[in-house]
Amino acid sequence: MKPRTRDDLATLVAIDTTSHLPVAPLSAFVAERLDALGFRIERLPDPANPGKHDLIASIGPAGTDGLALSGHMD
Repeated sequence: MKPRTRDDLATLVAIDTTSHLPVAPLSAFVAERLDALGFRIERLPDPANPGKHDLIASIGPAGTDGLALSGHMD
């Protein structure tokens, strides 16, 4: 495993994602990494849950077929 991959995984598991906490630290980390790879980043706030939001990352030509991966941040 590459050192950067190992470091990123260590950072991911160290972020406290307990469900009552905001997802901003995890979201910022993931968004930063995906942005560096060329993804378009969009955050959609959840008005009913302050500090919570969806993170949408897309790559490739806009308006074309693509692939969606879904995950849960808490």
